[in-house]
Amino acid sequence: MRRLLSSGALRGAVGFALGGAGFALGNILLAAALPPAQFGLLSLLLALMLVDALLLFAGAALAGSNNVSFGVHQSRAQVGWALALAQGPNYMLLLLALAALWLKPQSAGPILIGVVVGYLLANLLGWWHAAREQGDCVPLQRGLAIREGIASVSIGIALQLLWQLERVAIPKLTTVDDLATYSVLAAVVGAPFRVTQFGVGFTLIERLRKATDAGAARAILRHEIVVALLLVCGAVAGILIAAPIVFHVILKNKYPIGWDLVAITIAVGMARVAEGFSTTAVAALGTERTLARISAVAWVSLGVGVLGAWIGSRAGLFGIVCGTLFGWLSLSGCGCVLAVKSFRQRFAPAD
Repeated sequence: MRRLLSSGALRGAVGFALGGAGFALGNILLAAALPPAQFGLLSLLLALMLVDALLLFAGAALAGSNNVSFGVHQSRAQVGWALALAQGPNYMLLLLALAALWLKPQSAGPILIGVVVGYLLANLLGWWHAAREQGDCVPLQRGLAIREGIASVSIGIALQLLWQLERVAIPKLTTVDDLATYSVLAAVVGAPFRVTQFGVGFTLIERLRKATDAGAARAILRHEIVVALLLVCGAVAGILIAAPIVFHVILKNKYPIGWDLVAITIAVGMARVAEGFSTTAVAALGTERTLARISAVAWVSLGVGVLGAWIGSRAGLFGIVCGTLFGWLSLSGCGCVLAVKSFRQRFAPAD
């Protein structure tokens, strides 16, 4: 039990869970406060903000800058600040949702402005603290850092697009009302798995990089995998209990969500957690060439997800979510292969 409580993945997951709970609750309250079409539109705008009109550009730029600031604090092991910067915008969304529940707005515009302001505040605080607490900087090889940075950014963009694929594809392939339904589904069913995925990668990458031999690295991986499995089991149990309450009692069947949609979203969530492990292991143990390969795989997997969503749209919302599952499965599967190869290369016995 002591080892379980000391798990980096568990601490990261708890930190992300607090922010994830704010994001999920914010979405649920907004779904209750806004008309379905307006909530669907807001979900689309938030998704576009995270991947790419003046307000959308500002949101995308500030979200990206906040991610960099979060990464700076994470690399310096400033866990409290890193978690606060990563989850601060989610708390802002919760505050906006509470205000919307009270004021009953008929437009999503003020909510979007508030989200952008939240990212701006996070940037100001994050970069102020980063400049104030620089500490001892480790010299970098400029060329290698640039190449690895490009690969990391490429992976991040592909993952962000894959994360937002359903929200972008649904209004194109079905209706905005379906997008609103999916947004509620993602907030209730998908959020716990996203928390687990982020929690896994939050500290695992640094611990694997510091492992001095194969035995130590295996011990780290086994321990964190067990913790992740326990978190996933807990997430599934919580979803089975909370979903009927949210869908039928709080939202009063305003959004048509059956157990088939819940089940496929759980499957997508599990694939995302597996992807989190594989990509983190590659990033921690792989070479510059391996990073380039996982970057290429991420973009190919995005294409698989897009194709799957298009084909699956014939079956409506369920088919679209099912189609995107293939994108996550291809990324997690190929990522596991590259992770095993990276592990063997990293700890290969010297000749």
